[in-house]
Amino acid sequence: MIQTKDYQELYTYLECSPKHQELLRQLNVANEMTLSRISHELKNALTLISGSTQLLSIRHPEIKDFKEWRTLLYDIDSAEQLLDELSSYNHSGSLTVNTFHFGNFLKHLCLSFAASLSDSDTEFTSRISEEMGVFRGDRVKLLEAFLNILRNASDAACGGKILLEALRTSDKIEVIITDNGCGMEPEQLEHIFEPFATFKENGTGIGLAISERIIHAHGGDISVKSKLSEGTVFVVSLPIYQNRYEKTANQSSKMCKIVNTAACKPEVQA
Repeated sequence: MIQTKDYQELYTYLECSPKHQELLRQLNVANEMTLSRISHELKNALTLISGSTQLLSIRHPEIKDFKEWRTLLYDIDSAEQLLDELSSYNHSGSLTVNTFHFGNFLKHLCLSFAASLSDSDTEFTSRISEEMGVFRGDRVKLLEAFLNILRNASDAACGGKILLEALRTSDKIEVIITDNGCGMEPEQLEHIFEPFATFKENGTGIGLAISERIIHAHGGDISVKSKLSEGTVFVVSLPIYQNRYEKTANQSSKMCKIVNTAACKPEVQA
């Protein structure tokens, strides 16, 4: 599977070879259609199974007390979640660009995440600069990206502490998310952004891969440092210069046409 961080290198190579561009485009169109068809059929099958389980529980209410029944429902929910995350991953490079105040965006993000911890012992704090200013990007996709990172921190901290810090320099916005949780070993860090690479029980390994694709689609970078039993630090950097973003967006748009990975739709709103 092509990683977002490889797009620039692939773009540079294919720019000089229209023949290879067309060949890769056709291969990716076929691959995308196949994946969409498989996903659609699986969702249809799960919908039928879910309907049958509901009907069965109505006709035989005693079945709800069976351990195997609860396991079956859990497995169905897990399969549906995986298909939803696969769909989200496939569309994570598609951006609808608008202008918004990044400080307000982060405050909303922190309130939403803090609410999700209401039944948890995890302590969450934030330090957001008052000089965040406006930003051009896909607000919805960025919200998803940061929530995925925060949820990962929550799973790792499990009753510990999580800190979100944000600042703005002359050319970028930097968001740092730190937790004092279980941490990771070096071999885990090497694969943390790979799809389906997970080290958590019942994890799908899609969330951080989605975050990476979204950040890279904005021309940004994401890095992680971690030490076992001490915690983890994620650092997200997003460029804020208009001309730099437009250059990245233009290249991303060209790559979309070549590999058909996303349908970028810039819609800037004041």
